[in-house]
Amino acid sequence: MKTYLKYIFALLILPLLLVSCNKDDESDEVNKVIENFYIYLNEKDLDKIKEISTNRADRYFEFIFSLGNDLVQIDSINIIQTLIEDSNANVDVETFDIYGNAMIYHWHLVKVKEQWKIRELEGYKAEKILTKKDIDYSKKNNPPKDTTKK
Repeated sequence: MKTYLKYIFALLILPLLLVSCNKDDESDEVNKVIENFYIYLNEKDLDKIKEISTNRADRYFEFIFSLGNDLVQIDSINIIQTLIEDSNANVDVETFDIYGNAMIYHWHLVKVKEQWKIRELEGYKAEKILTKKDIDYSKKNNPPKDTTKK
């Protein structure tokens, strides 16, 4: 009887473990595509970017690269969240360029022939929250104008 219980337990638990591992693997694959994008962007390698993106995204990246060598280098990225549903993935990424500017990007990926590819992205300037030090500095260098006429 104990042997049967062990087999039944194993048959119930094993599929759950496999599903859990599969989600983690998928998430790692999606995140790797995003990480590779920023590496290729810093290298200014449009051909490699095209390998990890759909035709729709390729046109956008071609336009960006047509702007010339004015692309700012990305210093670091922070993957905030990765959500996968069937063959679609959404990834929120915070980037920091070499000047310390932060941007938030919402990436949309799709699985094409068992490979994750970038479909589109949306970027938003991260909000800069002024600290007391920033405000004090501004007041010293830009005192309020006297509004009374003499």
